[in-house]
Amino acid sequence: MATEIKPLFRPDAIRPKLASFLLPAPCESASQKLTNWANLLSSKQAESMKETELLTDFIRDVIAI
Repeated sequence: MATEIKPLFRPDAIRPKLASFLLPAPCESASQKLTNWANLLSSKQAESMKETELLTDFIRDVIAI
């Protein structure tokens, strides 16, 4: 039996708050780093790389945010 998926918050209740929400500066920097990682990992370049090649930069950029 399928279960109906419901959002955690009602869109009409949260939309006004999100419209005026600004990320703090450190979050903007982190967001850019995560975007760069997403782009890299979805590219053909990442397929040819070993995990060990990515590990140090990944820890620095993602884990240490």
